[in-house]
Amino acid sequence: KRHILLSHFNENWGALSTPVPNRTVNWGKLEDHWKQEGCNKTDIMEYLNHERMLAVFTTQHQAFDHPKVHSIPLGIGNPPLILNEMPKIPVQEERSELLMVNAAASSDRQ
Repeated sequence: KRHILLSHFNENWGALSTPVPNRTVNWGKLEDHWKQEGCNKTDIMEYLNHERMLAVFTTQHQAFDHPKVHSIPLGIGNPPLILNEMPKIPVQEERSELLMVNAAASSDRQ
Protein backbone atom coordinates (compact mmCIF):
# COMPACT_ATOMS: atom_id res chain seq x y z
CA LYS A 1 0.00 0.00 0.00
CA ARG A 2 1.04 3.58 -0.52
CA HIS A 3 2.29 5.12 2.70
CA ILE A 4 4.08 7.96 4.49
CA LEU A 5 6.71 7.35 7.18
CA LEU A 6 6.73 9.65 10.22
CA SER A 7 10.03 9.11 11.98
CA HIS A 8 10.61 9.70 15.67
CA PHE A 9 11.16 13.35 16.53
CA ASN A 10 14.22 13.73 18.75
CA GLU A 11 16.50 16.76 18.97
CA ASN A 12 19.58 14.59 18.51
CA TRP A 13 18.62 11.90 16.05
CA GLY A 14 16.12 11.33 13.25
CA ALA A 15 15.38 8.45 10.91
CA LEU A 16 18.13 9.56 8.51
CA SER A 17 20.44 11.35 10.94
CA THR A 18 24.14 11.00 11.46
CA PRO A 19 26.15 13.01 14.01
CA VAL A 20 26.79 16.69 13.38
CA PRO A 21 30.01 17.67 15.21
CA ASN A 22 29.46 20.09 18.11
CA ARG A 23 25.69 20.06 17.48
CA THR A 24 24.28 16.60 18.19
CA VAL A 25 25.00 13.61 20.37
CA ASN A 26 27.38 11.19 18.66
CA TRP A 27 25.33 8.00 18.55
CA GLY A 28 27.38 6.52 15.72
CA LYS A 29 27.29 6.61 11.95
CA LEU A 30 23.94 6.06 10.27
CA GLU A 31 25.30 3.31 8.03
CA ASP A 32 26.52 1.38 11.09
CA HIS A 33 23.00 1.45 12.58
CA TRP A 34 21.54 0.18 9.30
CA LYS A 35 24.14 -2.61 9.22
CA GLN A 36 23.16 -3.69 12.76
CA GLU A 37 19.57 -4.00 11.53
CA GLY A 38 20.57 -6.02 8.46
CA CYS A 39 20.35 -3.41 5.71
CA ASN A 40 22.52 -0.88 3.89
CA LYS A 41 22.20 2.37 1.95
CA THR A 42 21.17 0.49 -1.21
CA ASP A 43 18.24 -1.07 0.69
CA ILE A 44 17.21 2.33 2.08
CA MET A 45 17.40 3.99 -1.35
CA GLU A 46 15.32 1.19 -2.91
CA TYR A 47 12.70 1.74 -0.20
CA LEU A 48 12.70 5.53 -0.68
CA ASN A 49 12.50 5.19 -4.46
CA HIS A 50 9.66 2.64 -4.38
CA GLU A 51 6.49 3.97 -6.02
CA ARG A 52 4.35 3.18 -2.96
CA MET A 53 6.64 5.12 -0.58
CA LEU A 54 5.22 8.65 -0.76
CA ALA A 55 7.23 10.61 1.81
CA VAL A 56 9.34 10.53 4.97
CA PHE A 57 9.06 13.25 7.63
CA THR A 58 12.04 13.50 9.98
CA THR A 59 14.02 16.02 12.02
CA GLN A 60 15.95 18.77 10.32
CA HIS A 61 19.39 17.17 10.22
CA GLN A 62 19.84 14.19 7.94
CA ALA A 63 22.74 12.35 6.36
CA PHE A 64 21.67 12.73 2.72
CA ASP A 65 19.17 14.51 0.53
CA HIS A 66 16.25 12.78 -1.18
CA PRO A 67 13.17 14.35 -2.81
CA LYS A 68 10.78 12.24 -0.70
CA VAL A 69 12.44 13.14 2.61
CA HIS A 70 11.05 16.24 4.32
CA SER A 71 12.61 17.82 7.39
CA ILE A 72 10.55 19.32 10.17
CA PRO A 73 12.49 22.01 12.06
CA LEU A 74 13.47 21.11 15.62
CA GLY A 75 11.61 24.15 16.92
CA ILE A 76 8.23 22.65 16.07
CA GLY A 77 6.64 21.90 19.44
CA ASN A 78 3.95 19.52 18.21
CA PRO A 79 4.95 17.80 14.93
CA PRO A 80 1.76 15.67 14.76
CA LEU A 81 -0.38 18.82 14.87
CA ILE A 82 1.66 20.38 12.05
CA LEU A 83 1.40 17.21 9.97
CA ASN A 84 -2.38 17.17 10.43
CA GLU A 85 -2.53 20.68 8.98
CA MET A 86 -0.47 19.79 5.91
CA PRO A 87 -2.26 19.24 2.61
CA LYS A 88 -3.41 15.67 2.07
CA ILE A 89 -1.73 13.63 -0.63
CA PRO A 90 -4.50 12.56 -3.01
CA VAL A 91 -5.07 8.82 -3.12
CA GLN A 92 -7.02 7.27 -5.97
CA GLU A 93 -7.45 3.82 -4.53
CA GLU A 94 -9.53 2.36 -1.72
CA ARG A 95 -7.54 1.51 1.38
CA SER A 96 -8.25 -0.20 4.65
CA GLU A 97 -5.50 1.58 6.64
CA LEU A 98 -4.90 5.31 6.65
CA LEU A 99 -1.59 5.45 8.51
CA MET A 100 0.92 3.09 10.07
CA VAL A 101 3.43 4.40 12.63
CA ASN A 102 6.28 2.21 13.91
CA ALA A 103 8.41 2.89 16.98
CA ALA A 104 11.33 0.98 18.40
CA ALA A 105 10.97 -0.34 21.93
CA SER A 106 12.95 1.38 24.66
CA SER A 107 13.45 0.82 28.37
CA ASP A 108 10.74 3.34 29.30
CA ARG A 109 7.98 2.00 27.04
CA GLN A 110 6.76 -1.44 26.07
